[in-house]
Parts: sequence; structure tokens; C-alpha cells
Amino acid sequence: MKIKVLFVGVDCDTSRMIYHAMKKDWQIERVIFEQPVSTKTKIKFRLKKLGVLTVIGEVLFKLFVDALIAPFSKKRKKEIISQGNYSLDPVPASQLIQVNDVHQGDWSTWLSSFQPDLILINGTRILKKSLLDQFSVPVVNIHAGITPMYRGVHGGYWALANNDNNNFGSTIHLVDTGVDTGQILKHVPAHPTSRDNFYTYPYLQFAVSIKELYQVVDEYLSVDKDKPRPISTMNGAFSKLWFYPTIFEYIYFRITKGIK
Repeated sequence: MKIKVLFVGVDCDTSRMIYHAMKKDWQIERVIFEQPVSTKTKIKFRLKKLGVLTVIGEVLFKLFVDALIAPFSKKRKKEIISQGNYSLDPVPASQLIQVNDVHQGDWSTWLSSFQPDLILINGTRILKKSLLDQFSVPVVNIHAGITPMYRGVHGGYWALANNDNNNFGSTIHLVDTGVDTGQILKHVPAHPTSRDNFYTYPYLQFAVSIKELYQVVDEYLSVDKDKPRPISTMNGAFSKLWFYPTIFEYIYFRITKGIK
């Protein structure tokens, strides 16, 4: 019998990759897409957390990526998608529920109607305890970074920048109220080529992780609930939350280490 899944995320390339890959093996009851957090809200958070100069550097870098890196990376992106037999087609409207914020969703109705075995998320806001407490089933995420060392965003890039190539990859983990702090189900290594860069690293990380997702979750759900489950917390491991590089950091690592 197929695992029944509620897929909760934002409408982006990686969500589409996950959806089309997983529907082959799982019974996806519905896809719930929330609106992305606004740029204004993100900037306000970063200003408070990181300061004005760092945020200016991040904004300049984001403009640089959109203008120069992304357009020249389309061929490599298509290659990664093609090699994994993934699809970027939109999720069918018949499967889709759209909300402004997942915390405002009609979860009591959805949970009783669809009765999922699993909730899979991608790219959502950090889920509050009040929402997680409503779920009696596992909530699973793919994070593009090896946790707990590379929490936050663009963990693959930061691993390379730190000369930590062995920790370039992704983490399939359970979701809690922290930022990528949930219990680890599996680390999935990836191996960037000389043709990869900041823009394509996440596609590569997701491409290898999605192929592991079904087996990892199936093994987790099949274990007797009264016995220990195959999880890891990496106790004692270095942990850090990472953000976008500034334009100045990117130039420095590009020149000194050749990290694209």
C-alpha cells in the first residue's frame, strides 16, 4: 500500500522536482503551497540579525547572481534535471491548495479528510510549535546542506568555501521548531563538477537527495514504534546557521579558492 502524503511547500523548481518524483511511489493526497515570505520581511529580519553592511552586501550579491550567474547556468541546470529524470512542470491545479501562510491553513479539515502517513515540506516558513503539535505523523524535510554544520541556506557553497568538501550534500531530517535542527534520517553526499556554481549547487544537492527520500522514509515508517528508529542527532557536532554570502565574501572566495 502506498504511503499517503501531504506535501507542503512553496511553488519553486525544487518543489516541482520533489512532487513529480515522489508521486511515482507515494500517494500524494494534496499539495499545499504557501506564499513565499516577502523580500521586505526577509530584509527586516536580516537587518536585525546581521546588520546594515552585511545586508547591503547580501543584496548586491543576490543582484549579481540574478544578473550574471543564473543566466549562464541554465544549460548545467537542465543537465542536472535531465540526468535525474526530473520534471519542472507545474503541480496540477486539481492537487493544489494555496494559502498565504501554512499556519493559517484549515489543518483540522485537511488532516481528517486526507489522513496522511507523512507530511513532507519544502521551502516553507519555520513551522511553529502550535502547528507541529497538530501533527501525529512525521514531518520530513530535505535540507540543502549537511546538518548540523551547515544549517540555514546554501550549505553546499559554504562547505566548499570552508574547504569542507566532504560535507557538500544534503540532509533528510525530521522537522522541529528550529532552523534545520530536527533529527537526522540521512546525510546524502553530492559531488559538484567544475561546471557547477552557486546557482546550480542546490539543484545538484536536491537531485541526489530526492532519489534517497523514498527509501529513507519507508525505512523510518516501517520500524516498530516501540523500537529505536534509524535517526541521528550528531551529538557534539559543530553547528552553525548560514546566510547568503555578501558580494565581498563571494569575490574573496572566488579569487582565493576558486569557489564559483
